[in-house]
Amino acid sequence: MEYPNHEIEPLLGLHGRVLVLAGASGSIGRQILDRLTKAGATVRAVDRDVSALRTNPASERILVVEADAGNEAGASSVQEAVSRPRRVDILINNAGYLPTQTFDAISYSEWSEVVRISLDSVFLMTGAVLPLMRQGGSGRFVNVGSASLFRGVADGVHYVAAKAGVIGFSRSLARALGPEGITVNVVAPGLTTTPATLGFFGKERIAAMDAGRSVPRSIQPNDVVGAVLFLASPMADFITGQVLVVDGGSMMNN
Repeated sequence: MEYPNHEIEPLLGLHGRVLVLAGASGSIGRQILDRLTKAGATVRAVDRDVSALRTNPASERILVVEADAGNEAGASSVQEAVSRPRRVDILINNAGYLPTQTFDAISYSEWSEVVRISLDSVFLMTGAVLPLMRQGGSGRFVNVGSASLFRGVADGVHYVAAKAGVIGFSRSLARALGPEGITVNVVAPGLTTTPATLGFFGKERIAAMDAGRSVPRSIQPNDVVGAVLFLASPMADFITGQVLVVDGGSMMNN
């Protein structure tokens, strides 16, 4: 059953919170941004290509930061963007890059690029905002991983390895930051139907994956958003170090 956003968003307790959203321009990122602003949050929306964000209606609670989350210059840009409110309550790491390549075809530079965008970005963005979270005495990290690590993807070993690293990073960071009132969790979606995944995998392959789910339909970007916002909200105060799989019941044994 679907409920209107105006009924759900006030229940999240995100009104007035300051968030950084890395990877804001993709299909999932734009959905997260839309729901965050409807919930009353103030968002620093980070992406290296912000053209899609600038086509949306402007909001006084959105600051678009054109920066690459996977390098140190991008991290510096984010630190500058959050220096004015001097506060960060939540970081959502949603950057990722999934090309399909067989292992033999992957060069070291291609491997490094996937790891840089999908894993290094999590490390760098975390380092950029953690001092302000500590200053506030609490915080939320929600990192977007991938359910692909449970089964593996034959033509995506670099992506799966990077996203597995996100989970290891998040669980270790949860141990380190829990005493400071800061939680760290992962949302791990199955293959979500977006223009990018359709281009990489094709409709037939995605349809075959969809048929193997307990809920036999495609995963849409909005299916992922609810899990992200839940873990970012006060409702998840006592949840940390966890991986929430959003895949329609494809991998229930893990």
